[in-house]
Amino acid sequence: YPFIRDHYPSVQNQARYQRIRSLTHVLLLLDGADRETRKKWLEQYRKIHRQLIPHTGFFLRSNYFGKKEKLVEEIKDYRAFYVLGGNVFALRIAMKLSGFDEYLKKISRLPNYLYSGYSAGICVLAKDLHGLELVDDYTKNPYGYDGTIWEGIGLVDYLPIPHYDSINHPEYHLIMDTVKRLDEQGSVYKT
Repeated sequence: YPFIRDHYPSVQNQARYQRIRSLTHVLLLLDGADRETRKKWLEQYRKIHRQLIPHTGFFLRSNYFGKKEKLVEEIKDYRAFYVLGGNVFALRIAMKLSGFDEYLKKISRLPNYLYSGYSAGICVLAKDLHGLELVDDYTKNPYGYDGTIWEGIGLVDYLPIPHYDSINHPEYHLIMDTVKRLDEQGSVYKT
């Protein structure tokens, strides 16, 4: 899937930055994180990446829940999407309620589009989110959606596991427990 790229900010990848930059403008999605985390990430992103990647911060929750046509009209000119992490289940709900998940499926096979995700932003692309409940609270539902969405968007046929073997990451032990459980279940994942 050339459409999909996972991204770890600690790795400087100038070729990727140049590819994203050549796509003109990046839509930065932050719907998986809580308010304070989003604020912190936006500030960090502006400091680190603004010179390299022109972007527009965007929230699905603001105006697009139940308004898929409005969302498509607003984002149709973007060719690159950078989806930050947070809670994978909250992010998945936001994508469903806005129709962003359907839009991604539609454009995923078209040329000149790029999806880059950090943490939950890449996990949400799996077919199934089972296993990630060891890391993220699946009951966390800031959007009033009835229930948990366990089905991912389905653009990759494995479960991405971010932060694996990152001993300084605060979720390190939870990730390692997740990998152990996935191994026991024979699940397909990538770290």
